Amino acid sequence: MKLIGIIPCHLDSVRLKRKAIIKINNIPMIEHVRRRLVLSNAFDEVFIASGDDAIIQICKDFNSPFIRTYQKHDNGTNRVIEAIRDRDCTHVIIAQGDEPLILPNDLKLFANKIRSDKNVAAWNCVGELSTASELSKHSFVKCMIGLDHKIISLFRKTPFYSSFEKQKKYVKKILGLMAYKKEVLMNLNNLRYGQIFKDESIEQMRLIENGIDIYGFQLPNSFGSVNEAADLEIVNDQLTQSEIQRSVVKKILHKWSSRKD
Repeated sequence: MKLIGIIPCHLDSVRLKRKAIIKINNIPMIEHVRRRLVLSNAFDEVFIASGDDAIIQICKDFNSPFIRTYQKHDNGTNRVIEAIRDRDCTHVIIAQGDEPLILPNDLKLFANKIRSDKNVAAWNCVGELSTASELSKHSFVKCMIGLDHKIISLFRKTPFYSSFEKQKKYVKKILGLMAYKKEVLMNLNNLRYGQIFKDESIEQMRLIENGIDIYGFQLPNSFGSVNEAADLEIVNDQLTQSEIQRSVVKKILHKWSSRKD
């Protein structure tokens, strides 16, 4: 097996423009994510995939391996498909560039799970919900997990009426970390477009509507992504107040203090 980590990104984000290059501790967000993937030692290769000159220049400035793609893509998955088309790999792990809190140890756990269940077509990492208000928060996707850890459905607003204490047992937060067998990913654009996929703008529903199973892998830590400006303050608080996050930042700054790679 050969696992490649890909971080697709572009500057034209809807809720927070140019968020991929917003600096956190004087390091662009996309570079934060890449360094965490590298620190995990879980992947054979790690690349940033983008078609934006500003992001490509950041990759060059930090000597970060990158794959230049077309600038315009409908979604990050299509950008990854272009990026890995000629790459030698069996599995592709997609990490979103707006997940600067992702933990290297969690990445390692995920990669180990993929290696142990190598015939699974698709994975998506999930995390616990923190508050009842998140059940109706549209800015991130939730899912329903079945008894065998398959993701039964995905949604932005919960369809259930049970209490939060009950729902959080089977409703989970979709995290920006997913994986595919390469052959499955390369066939993705041959799948039909389902109505839920189109109406709800949830990429993974395309697989489920076409009968392809996605398995949820729950990470020990539920990290927050940067979807809007208010999320930056939350991320910065976590980086300074969380002991485990401070430890990761220290490793990032130490490893790349004397060289850029």
